[in-house]
Amino acid sequence: MRLLVVVPTHNEADALPVTMRDLQRYLPDSATVLIVDNGSTDNTAVVARKLGFAVLCLAEAGKAIAVKEALHYGLSHGWTHFIVFDADGQHPSGSVTEVAAMLEDCENVIVKGTRFSSGPPEGTPIERIELNSDTRAVLRSFGCSLSDPQCGLLGFSSFYADFFLTCMRWDYYFELEMIFLLWSSGRVSDVVELPISTQYVGLPGKKQEEKYADSEDAANKRAQRNREYSDYAKACMARFFSNHAI
Repeated sequence: MRLLVVVPTHNEADALPVTMRDLQRYLPDSATVLIVDNGSTDNTAVVARKLGFAVLCLAEAGKAIAVKEALHYGLSHGWTHFIVFDADGQHPSGSVTEVAAMLEDCENVIVKGTRFSSGPPEGTPIERIELNSDTRAVLRSFGCSLSDPQCGLLGFSSFYADFFLTCMRWDYYFELEMIFLLWSSGRVSDVVELPISTQYVGLPGKKQEEKYADSEDAANKRAQRNREYSDYAKACMARFFSNHAI
């Protein structure tokens, strides 16, 4: 198994030394890390290279395009398996070891992290809890029981990477688009959820500190993202299930 760990980033220069050094402790021998710098303005790429990682630099176009281009890169250079791992420190680095083992045990799975399998993690902003509840309700309306549609931890083989590249639009909320695609094509049963711990308090970097701050402004921004996500979920479902009542 040739494993490429894809880490999409945007202005994570101050967080990378913490998150990536921790990640290195858990990387399988077969793994290579690719930092995808999505138009950062804070020397994220410079920091990543100093840490010894390969870097793919893009103009700012959103996380979805960063992942898409990383998959193109990986397939063209012979990688057989992919893990997408967030750079913000929310997900435990040890989860990469677990995902890699699951991919090695079974070729025909898509591993998806879940933060909400046994309830919301301690410190989860109320807006995140509400978003998870609303999105799960949308999925349940057509019989899908996945517990955490938004989780950014993913693992899959080159077969699925090619399938996603061929069939997806790679909209901003690509994780949800991926679920709708898998369901509409009869492949959602290939998804295996991996319960993971998640932290929202004490994350490295100023960006995350501001994003999850206990302030009215930060809460309003999270609420606005929730509204955008809910609108996208309904539009995406209509696209894949044109005869489904919303």
